[in-house]
Parts: sequence; structure tokens; C-alpha cells
Amino acid sequence: MFVHSCYRHGHIFGRDGWKCSFVVGNNTIGEAISDWYFDRNSFQMIDTQNNVPRDCNITVLSSPEFDRKCLKCIKTE
Repeated sequence: MFVHSCYRHGHIFGRDGWKCSFVVGNNTIGEAISDWYFDRNSFQMIDTQNNVPRDCNITVLSSPEFDRKCLKCIKTE
């Protein structure tokens, strides 16, 4: 389980969604899913320490704008 900002619930369906992945418990989303899928680890972490908006109203930010804000947060943490 890798719980993160609601803006990217559908990130697994598009390649661009993987570029903005916070690190939780020293794992990216891709690493956590890979470890779970191949039974290497039963990863269970919830990210509550980031500055990404938690307002799930998709009209607040466009996808490119969200990606810019997300990548900026990752670089400053």
C-alpha cells in the first residue's frame, strides 16, 4: 500500500504519471509496486509529510501544473 496525493490516483495508466513520485519509506511508487508484485516486500506506508495539495477537485490544478508543483516539492524535500 502506497498512499499519496489524490491528484494522481490514475497514474499507473499513463507513463507520465510515474515521473512525479514521492519517496515514502525510501521507496518510490514504482519500487513499492514492484516489490509487492514480486513478493519481495509487503510495503505499507502512508505519505502525510508533503506540500502537495490534498483538495481532490481536479479543476483546481491542470495536470501539467500539478506535475510542476509536485516536482518542485520533491526537489525541496
